[in-house]
Amino acid sequence: MGTILLALKIICKENRPRILCVFYYRKVILMSQKTMSLIVALFIISILTACTYEESDGSFAGFSPECPQSGQAENFCECISNVGELLQTDKHFRVIQPVDMPSWYSRYEILNSYSNIVYCFTTSASVWIEYINENALEIGWGAGTGVQIVRFYSIENDIFSDVFVSPSLIKNEIIAYIAVSSDNCFMLVVRNIFDTEAYHKIFYFEDFAPTMRPSSSTYAIYLGDNQIRLLNLQDANSFETSVVLQLDK
Repeated sequence: MGTILLALKIICKENRPRILCVFYYRKVILMSQKTMSLIVALFIISILTACTYEESDGSFAGFSPECPQSGQAENFCECISNVGELLQTDKHFRVIQPVDMPSWYSRYEILNSYSNIVYCFTTSASVWIEYINENALEIGWGAGTGVQIVRFYSIENDIFSDVFVSPSLIKNEIIAYIAVSSDNCFMLVVRNIFDTEAYHKIFYFEDFAPTMRPSSSTYAIYLGDNQIRLLNLQDANSFETSVVLQLDK
């Protein structure tokens, strides 16, 4: 609970844009300490999907629910490079130390194929930007307690993905993550990062592993032949195990 209150304090602190948060209450279920990080991750998902911003300036570590499109770049968070020290540069992103801000703040700029800024934000959070393939960037932020928030930019199609929390697997443009259904059942969602119509499949734990549940260290690896292995699941006796899932079925 202390971790959740700290997360709220960070998100709603006065020097960030105001956030209108809509909370809903659900029945509290006692779970083991090993699943607490998963609960925190799912709580952050609910905040991301239930909050609207009074001003769209790319704050909250740059992860606004409204993904900017290339046509919005001229107005989106005043996408003009600030004067400052260039810390890192690449064909499709830049990291700048602004001259008018404390040294622990950095400005991040995402560039399209024409070197125009399509997304930008300034934050003191720990951020990484890396390629998942030659046509897409991953923009990630560590939220503490092992929770990671990521989104992606398709250089080829000039579009941004949804926001994802602590994915279990990222392989090319396929992502897998643990979620909870409306009836409080664990499920593994496997989908195309940018287009759910291209691929989107849900595996319910009650179907493929009815006696298991995810843990804070659950992750997946790609085995080839459209198979993934989900590791570090827990059974009723807290023994860790794994299961193989076929994606094309």
